[in-house]
Amino acid sequence: TYDEGGLTETETTRRQLRLLRLAYASCQLPKSALERLGEEEDELNRTIDGFRLSWNGEELSLDDINDWYYAVSDNDDRYALWEGANILAERAGPSILRLVGIRNRAARELDYPDYYRLSLDLQELSEPRLFLTIEELVRKTMPAWQELKDEMDEELSDYFGRDPTFLRPCHYTDTFFDPDGSPPIIDVDAFYGRKDPTKIAAAFFEGIGLDVSDIIRRSDLAPREGKDPSSRCIHMARTG
Repeated sequence: TYDEGGLTETETTRRQLRLLRLAYASCQLPKSALERLGEEEDELNRTIDGFRLSWNGEELSLDDINDWYYAVSDNDDRYALWEGANILAERAGPSILRLVGIRNRAARELDYPDYYRLSLDLQELSEPRLFLTIEELVRKTMPAWQELKDEMDEELSDYFGRDPTFLRPCHYTDTFFDPDGSPPIIDVDAFYGRKDPTKIAAAFFEGIGLDVSDIIRRSDLAPREGKDPSSRCIHMARTG
């Protein structure tokens, strides 16, 4: 290839060519394979975006479930919400497995044993070095993480009136322990709960001299079936 040997004059040029080759390598698959990947990824995204949990007569999105986590202190209700959120894994599982199969078959067409090895190579990652780095990171951060986790568990045990050993995943404030799992300190709904966030945003931009009324008019802002409330889609074409 052009990024090897003496076909190029400088190391900088060879490096640039290598980065270009790696960036485009995953796009060298047959068109049919790329189409299958796109279709399966779209199906998976629709499953995740459209997920709703029927709970107490309401249809809750993942965002709604996390909102409820801030309001519900009953242990049984919290567990029901947490368990309900994990139903998404059952629904998305078949699509994920199909996607894994498609990616692995596509990687073999590029002479890689599987998509995992392909991904490592395209990112110029050595598997042994990667795992050594992860192990070193865990070793160096574990004491600080454990200290923070103990503080968080102490706050949660006070909040629920239970011993820290009683705490389970459903007691943290996110279904997948993603953001800070501490109990809420400030109830922002007391300040913004009854206000229209669209009007607040429009007023802010108007205050700095930007008129976004046309953008708001053309935006799909209200909740609806099949829509992920935390996602967004931007149309880049001039014609729309």
